[in-house]
Amino acid sequence: MYWVNAMNRLKTDVLVIGGGAAGIRAAVEAAAHGADVTLVSNAPVTAGGATFSQVSRGWGIQALMEGECSAQHIESFYNEIVAVGQGACDPKLARILVEESGDRVKDLVSYGVRFKKTDDGRFHRAKGCFSETERALITADFDNVRKAFLSILRQHRVRILTGTVIDLVVRDAVCAGAFIFDSANTFSLIDAKATIMAAGGGGAIYENHLCGAESTGDGYALAIRAGARLLNMEFIQFMLGIKSKENRQFLPRHRLYQHNILLDGMGKPVLERCLPEAIQRENVVRLRQNHCPASTCDASFIIDQSVWQATRETGSVFWNADRHPSVIPEVVHMAHAFNGGIRIDARAASTLSGLFAAGEAAAGPHGADRIGGCMMTATQVFGKRAGQFAAQHAGQIKHLKLGAHPRVGCPALKPGEKSEIEREMLDWLEHTIKHAMHTHVNVVRSKKGLETCRRILFDARCRLASMEGATRENYIRYNKVRNMIDVAGRVVESAIRRKDSLGAHFRADIAMAQQTSPSAGAMDCAA
Repeated sequence: MYWVNAMNRLKTDVLVIGGGAAGIRAAVEAAAHGADVTLVSNAPVTAGGATFSQVSRGWGIQALMEGECSAQHIESFYNEIVAVGQGACDPKLARILVEESGDRVKDLVSYGVRFKKTDDGRFHRAKGCFSETERALITADFDNVRKAFLSILRQHRVRILTGTVIDLVVRDAVCAGAFIFDSANTFSLIDAKATIMAAGGGGAIYENHLCGAESTGDGYALAIRAGARLLNMEFIQFMLGIKSKENRQFLPRHRLYQHNILLDGMGKPVLERCLPEAIQRENVVRLRQNHCPASTCDASFIIDQSVWQATRETGSVFWNADRHPSVIPEVVHMAHAFNGGIRIDARAASTLSGLFAAGEAAAGPHGADRIGGCMMTATQVFGKRAGQFAAQHAGQIKHLKLGAHPRVGCPALKPGEKSEIEREMLDWLEHTIKHAMHTHVNVVRSKKGLETCRRILFDARCRLASMEGATRENYIRYNKVRNMIDVAGRVVESAIRRKDSLGAHFRADIAMAQQTSPSAGAMDCAA
């Protein structure tokens, strides 16, 4: 760790880190409560993050609308979230999410967000993953979503900066702002009375992922180094995806019914090996139609375990869908979203005073599995709460004690503009981290594999430290790798501690020792 003085200095009431749905909602709410707000994003607002990802080309949001807000419907929605979370979500936060979901959708409509409607003018409703109820609303036009969020942001006095947050500033166990490397490649210290973390998730710490390349868990890493508590980091959504050259897409689950649709590296059928009985295979595939993410919640996990085992044994699994052999795409598990993150309370406040969190950066509203569309609900429900309570927190601080330029901990900026050796080392470290996470911390895990990954990450941390910082050209990349190591390390430690198999976290070693599994078929396949 090196100590440097900030070249520029700004001050604000509320600092929002992240320009996605949660960050924008938080910034708008804080400004509406009279706070001076600064939003920092590492990409132009509405141009990055999971909210505006091109992978999904739109999104759904779970909500109870007007006449649906009866005690019966509220209880049903709440019970479903808790059941799907398998005991790993915060019941209080889950209830807040349910009770405030409809009002937050009304806010979106007032912003100009359009949702699909039926011929008679009602909102079109759909089921989300793991849900049996048609409760989700679906956006009608993705470009409209961007324009609506930009429009509402412009209607409020929010200062927007493009830059990378290097570290949070902590004084006397209180979060007091952040240290950033801005788009002009200069350092700035932002003194803030309250800080909101809405920097998204960390799916891109994996070799294969269905999220933006920038989703490397920066918010988690910043919170870890600042001393905030994180929760449920072992619970990551993995989707079966199709990988062809640089293209990534969701695997069409309905086609799993086709005979020999999945072939291993030797050209042998994958599902037919583990599920030789056609009726049994059809039942398992039918279960998988209810949720896109892999999960140990039902026997459909046999599909994921079969793909994983075939990949380990033969090198690859291919999607055999009437294509020429030279262009048959590969089937892999792709990291999509985190269900864990920074622990928050009902005010969206973290365990570190002055730090709030919302969206995928925050943990609590979701458990081991998550109903599809509930993450978007969380961005609005807890984005609003984060903005409101951060503004109130800032309002209680009459004078922000700035003092002289404080020394802020961050990696050193080395003299010079270019370093090819440095770049090659960072390339190698990033590849090593992603490959280790893909290999050892995927849908099938074991203590041996997790400890192997821990050693690889320790070596990566030592190699990064030996670089003693980075030149200006490589500085953002250096910080990205540092964040990846911190986040991957926390995921590994959480996965080691979690002995039971929940969500996509399947401890094969413990299941084998206990002779138990999500299903007998999955156990037979692993044997």
